[in-house]
Amino acid sequence: MEIVLVIEFSDFLCEKCGECCRRCDPIRVSARDLENISGFLYISPYIVVANYTKQLKDGSFSLKAKPCIFLQGNQCTIYPARPMVCRAFPVTFKKDKTATLSLYDYCRFTENAMVQKAIGFLLRYLMDMDKPELSLALKTYMEQLEKRMPKDLPSQLPFLQKWIKEHKKKSINR
Repeated sequence: MEIVLVIEFSDFLCEKCGECCRRCDPIRVSARDLENISGFLYISPYIVVANYTKQLKDGSFSLKAKPCIFLQGNQCTIYPARPMVCRAFPVTFKKDKTATLSLYDYCRFTENAMVQKAIGFLLRYLMDMDKPELSLALKTYMEQLEKRMPKDLPSQLPFLQKWIKEHKKKSINR
């Protein structure tokens, strides 16, 4: 559930300093990432591989440079097509396919998320005291949302993306 909230509010929690792009190495890219980047840049995936990636010891690919070759100032020049690892940062995925909100000394994202979570707990506590019916409705909604979430990680990402799109549409239509 927390990953949904982190992804939903990532623009609010991220300070857009570009340090993740400067310090992360390697920035792994999948075949899908390469297709997205090539489509965004209107060039062949082969050109993307040749000009912007390097092959790692395990046979996978990463973006070539540190800092990221697509970083300009503090801005990603391929932001709409950025790799999945960039979209998820600072959420990291372990080999057992569990997701973790990681802590990096150069990134305040996780700290900001924890502060917002603490504020949420305080608001929930105050709501419980003052408006218990509203608190119960919120709890019920969150439980229903959690039940809809798939349990296996590979199917969670499309679910999260779909949920965020639907949530944004509902917010716009209000």
